[in-house]
Order: sequence, then C-alpha cells, then structure tokens
Amino acid sequence: MQQRNERFVALVRPEWVFRTFLLQRLLPVDRFNPNPAFVFSTLAISGGTMGKDARKVTNGLITHFGGQIVDQKEVYPGATHILHQEDSSKDTMEPEEQDFQKLLQLTFSKADLARSVDAWRLHMSTHEADSSYTLPSCVVAYMGQRAGLDKQHHVKYTWIEECVMRQSRVPEGPFAYKPTGAAEIKPGKKGRSWKTQPEVHLEDLNLSKCAQVYQLGRTELGTDLSVVRRLSNEKLEAMKKTLHGAIVLLAQHIAPLLREKLSDMLKTVDAKVANVPFGDSYQDIVGKVVTNASFVVCRYRGGFEYNEAMRQGKKVVSIYWVLAGLSQVSKPTAYNEAIQRPVKSFGSIPGMQSFVITLSGYSSKSSPTREELQIAIHATGACLLPVLSRAHSTHLLCYEASGEKYKKALSWRFDNVLSHEWILKPSYLETCSTAGKFLEEAAHEWGTHKSDKKDIDARIWPEVCAYWRKERAGGHPGAFNGWRFFIHAKCVPPRDMCERIVLAGGGSVIQLTKSVDFDSLSKESTPEAPVVALFPPEVPTRDLWLKKIKTHDIECIKATFLIDYITKKQSPPAKRADYRL
Repeated sequence: MQQRNERFVALVRPEWVFRTFLLQRLLPVDRFNPNPAFVFSTLAISGGTMGKDARKVTNGLITHFGGQIVDQKEVYPGATHILHQEDSSKDTMEPEEQDFQKLLQLTFSKADLARSVDAWRLHMSTHEADSSYTLPSCVVAYMGQRAGLDKQHHVKYTWIEECVMRQSRVPEGPFAYKPTGAAEIKPGKKGRSWKTQPEVHLEDLNLSKCAQVYQLGRTELGTDLSVVRRLSNEKLEAMKKTLHGAIVLLAQHIAPLLREKLSDMLKTVDAKVANVPFGDSYQDIVGKVVTNASFVVCRYRGGFEYNEAMRQGKKVVSIYWVLAGLSQVSKPTAYNEAIQRPVKSFGSIPGMQSFVITLSGYSSKSSPTREELQIAIHATGACLLPVLSRAHSTHLLCYEASGEKYKKALSWRFDNVLSHEWILKPSYLETCSTAGKFLEEAAHEWGTHKSDKKDIDARIWPEVCAYWRKERAGGHPGAFNGWRFFIHAKCVPPRDMCERIVLAGGGSVIQLTKSVDFDSLSKESTPEAPVVALFPPEVPTRDLWLKKIKTHDIECIKATFLIDYITKKQSPPAKRADYRL
C-alpha cells in the first residue's frame, strides 16, 4: 500500500502474464486487478441480445467489478463469457467450440509439464536469438488454462446477478445456458492428450479474436478515465483564471494514461505541467519544483510529492478536482472542498465498493451538477448505474422528490440485495468523502428535516421515503401486492410508467384484450386483492373499453391513483373510491 501511494505500480493477476504472452500483445492492466472485490477481473463478457436499459445495467456492473465488455459481435469468439436471457434457449444454435479452445484443453501430467518447461528454458538460454523453437503443446495448454482461454462459458444473465449479490465469482455450472435440443455432455469424458500434438507455434493458435477484445473494447469505462468529460467553456474560463501560467506538478503515483489526460486538460487552460521521472536526483528535483509550483496534483495523501508539498505548505488538489473542472473561489461549496482533497490511500472508501448508486434529476446546471456527482461517486469507489435497477441499485440520489425514478423507488422492494434502501440527498456523498468512510444514511434521507420541504413537490408527503423504507424493512410485501390491473392504452401517467409502478409494488398487469374472461376476474376481486382498471382522468364515457369493463362490474379508476397512493400521507392512504369513474 505504501509503495502504491509513492509511485504507480501495476498490480495484476497471473492471468495477465499468461494472456499477454499467448496473445503476444501488451494488455491493459486495469482489467486484471487482483483486488477480490473485482469479481469479474480477467473476464471478457458479452451481454448478447438484450434491451437498452438492461444493457446499461449489465455493462455498468461488469466494468465496475473489473470485467471487460465485449460489444462487437465479430469478436464474440474472443469473449470468456456470453450472457443469455432465461427464455432465449428456443430456436437458437448450440455454441460452437473454437479450434484454439480445443488445443488449450489438451491434457498433461505435472511431470510432462515440468520436463517440457526445462527443455524450453534450456533452449532459451542457448538460442536467445532463435525464435523458430516450437513450444511444447502441454506448456501452451497450461498457460491457456491458467489464462482462462480454454473454455468459453455460455451462462444465463442470472449468473451476473448472483456474482454481484454474493460479491464473488460463483461457479458457472448451475447457470449454464443450453439451447433446446442440444446434446448432453457426458460427465467424466477424458480429454485429448497433448502427446497427440506435441508441439505448436503460437501463431497457429489464431488468438486474434481474443486480442481484438481489448483493441476494440472500451477499457476506460471502469477506470478513472470514465469520468473524463469535455468541460464547458464557462468552467474552462474559470480554470484559466486560476491556472494560467501556474506551475502544476503531477504526482508519480497517478497511472500513466491518466497522468497524460490530466496533463492535456491542464495545458488547455495554459498551465505549465511538471512531471518529474524517477532517477538518482528525483527527490532533489521534486523539492525544487514544489518550491516554484502553485499546485501539486495527487490521487492519494501519500508519496514524496504529497509529503514535500505539505512540508512546504503548498496547495495540494486531487485528480478529481482537475477532472471536475473546479477552480479556486473565495467561498467554495461543500462539494468543492470535499472533492479537492486527495483520497486517503490506494483503494476506495471501505464499504463503498458494493454500493450501486443511481442519480435522478441532476443536470449540467444543477448544484452540484450531474458530472460533479458522478466524479464524487467514482472517488468513493461505488458503482454508478445510469438506470435504476430493481435487482442491483442500492441507493438513489435525487435532486428533488419527483420524477419517474423517484416514484419507482418508492414502490420497489430491494429485498434481494438489502433489507431496506434509502433515497438520499447529495450531502450523503459529500459527508462520506470528507469522513473518508461509509456513514449512516438516516441523517441524509429525503424529508428528514423541515428544510427539505422547499425542495420537495408540495403534492408529495415529505416523510414518504422513510415510511416506505421502514415498511419494506419490516417485511411489507409491496404497495400493490395481490392487486391486478388493466391499463388503458392512453393512460395518464403513460401506460408503461403505470405498468412499472404496479409491478414494482408487487402487483400484476392483465393485458387488455378481447379474449380476457372479465366475468371470472370480477368474481375473483376482493377488497384486499382487487381487480381494477386504470383510465386517463378525462376518459370519455363513450370509450369502448370503459363501457365493456363497467358492464362486468370491474372497478374503473383514474390512473393518478397510483401516484397518489404511494406519495401521499398514509394515515389514511388514498382511497380508490375517491378516484372512481
């Protein structure tokens, strides 16, 4: 840890060594992180065919937990894992095994491997310039198996969910995807011996697709580069006023590619960037540069540059302060002060790695801005998801108590991740960042203070967040548990929004078609588990569906009931009778 605070050192898993050698290409180190929290580290995962929002969630989780996304269909053969939907097994082809995988699956004994490695070592020591030596196939197979390239796993999407929930890579077997009609694989089937093909040239493996995974992939998504944004002209001008002509020293513990990006950003605002490479006179040179520097940019509160700057009383700022485009002001905001300080040491705030946070209502003009909050979340080590996920989101940060995500969060139960969830104010992140650790959420929950009322839609009960959170924590089955709904095509709120609220609250939706047995449903309706039909508030009395459903004595109500039921004061809750048509 101390060495990492001092200078950048790439920490990698052994798979990086084997895969780099087999592919004959230097691979990005960030995708092979040895931190156990990165459960998808070393894996290259394709999401297969899925919807837009589902893909955003999947890609966000894969990259946050250390994996490499494989988006391009032409390089699917190079992926280690292909995801499939639960219902996608019909009318699909059985996955085809690649030739290189068959070769990497060759069997060998430890004695054979040891003898072959000795022979290879002897050849390398006596023929350094000779590259014509063919490798023993058992050595290649061993490296391929250690590199995780000998098998492509086809798994159901639920495998991702299980890994994230358990915070570890679970065995793929129970989640294996198998197309309908695929042949059974006999257990205990012995593989082909390496002696059937004793030697192999690396180029004969044809691992080009595996290499293209990293050439074409967006390797920056899960790294600090993911928060690099094009700054507005207003921010650039403010930075120029602070940094024009100033000498800025970049600490050596910043990763090389990120250091390059920071250098480019600083040069655009006319700063003079100093990079002092390691060498015999390194400390002497750093001491002199710090004396003349206006700012020292660090990622961690450690390393010689940081210590020297503190000794000389120089201004130290974090990499996130630069990335957010902040500048010196006479009255800095709480966010500005929090993000200006470098994080304590290598690694994230303890406990934050497993947090999956979604933002609602923030924009480039809000305070703090959406971009600033994204950077703050990244700095804590938490995962940022662009869409609210019922299965994975643990925290929703709202700019104001309104919007679809807010209403959806009120009615959802997150019991498959935690027993309760929170809808929080931005102050939560600022306080956590200042404290350098995960804090209790209660003080930052929407509606906890009287002052919150000015930021909350007057039609919404301020304490509603805490009410539903406590209900869920106490085992409440959901706002609409057991309810069944018909939803009119022209509903207001829109039908898809109504459907999501109903499902999130534990209810179910019945498609409005002529084949529905309305009489049976009417008889099954009870006060505790009603069957109701939602219509737009101004639906004309001549509407055909309204007339038909009323004929069968099924309760018809205004769709606005859904919103009021989950956002109004619950003593007593909104009554359906007040919304009947």
